[in-house]
Amino acid sequence: MTNLDLLEALCKTPGLPGREQKVSDLIRSHLPTGLEARESNKGDLLVRLPGAGRRVLFLAHLDEVGLIVSRILANGCLRVERLGGFPVHCMPGAELTLHTSGDQISASVATQPTHLMQGRKELFELNELYVEIGARSAEEVRSMGVRVGDGLTWPARFERIGENRIRGKALDDRLGCFALCQLVEALKTKEHTYDLYFGFTTQEETSTLGAAPLVEMCQPDLVIGIDAGLTFDSADDSNPVCDIRLGNGPCLKYFEAIRGKNSFVPDWETTFRISRFLEKNNLPFQAEASTGLLSAVCTLPSLKEGLRVIAFSIPVRYQHTPTEVADIQDLDLLVKITIELVEQGIL
Repeated sequence: MTNLDLLEALCKTPGLPGREQKVSDLIRSHLPTGLEARESNKGDLLVRLPGAGRRVLFLAHLDEVGLIVSRILANGCLRVERLGGFPVHCMPGAELTLHTSGDQISASVATQPTHLMQGRKELFELNELYVEIGARSAEEVRSMGVRVGDGLTWPARFERIGENRIRGKALDDRLGCFALCQLVEALKTKEHTYDLYFGFTTQEETSTLGAAPLVEMCQPDLVIGIDAGLTFDSADDSNPVCDIRLGNGPCLKYFEAIRGKNSFVPDWETTFRISRFLEKNNLPFQAEASTGLLSAVCTLPSLKEGLRVIAFSIPVRYQHTPTEVADIQDLDLLVKITIELVEQGIL
């Protein structure tokens, strides 16, 4: 099985939107020596494996969903707001980690005991919840180094479950970051006909424009997004949008959308060519056409004079919760497929 030490470290490292530097630094420390690597003004990381052919940019995002302190209450508790699609239904009673400028503080979301909830709803709005850190007053909170604007994440946990699966926070999209690191390592000594770039973008969870600086930096001919994708195989999914399942291989994206907001349609010619290559060579993949999410590549086709963009995803159950679940076989297959596409000149 793949050595997952780097993936575990990536998942456990905090990287809220706009505060991804620790994740970026960890990736830099694991890159092969001698590679060209530079950052955008907002912290996007770009790594290059030079070649003489067309410029191909592989793209994953560094950030994870979380919360931001919006108010310190007189009783020592905190009010918060979302950073990205943070699930309120998972919050009552949950553990969190509060990240101050100099420390990490264990936190939890306060919830009433069942005994006192007779006659009231069990689903909450965010403005009804507050975070407990053990302080007795606003002054004590500030003495602990906590300020408005500090961020909170799920606790740093990562574990193997079953034979091939992993569980933890931030698999969306540290799986993609890990895949890009594996690609850099695998392709650094291989012959290929492309000028390869590997981009780690910031602020995907809060902005659909987060990857634009990377496009400006390398002016690619083709962008290939790699992100976490939704699954529709959990026990409580009685009305699946499509048939994506853990362990059935990575997904080749045909469509993604958040209804009423935006959608992404990949470059059809490139997507069709890749799908035929994978089928001909018996490389397992799943076709993805689903609603409910958008990824970092969704606005990129409108850049330059019209940019060719395609996307893969790695199926992940329970996205944006502290217990995201993925199958290592899907990750390994994605890396294998991508190496084949580069070596065979299919892109």
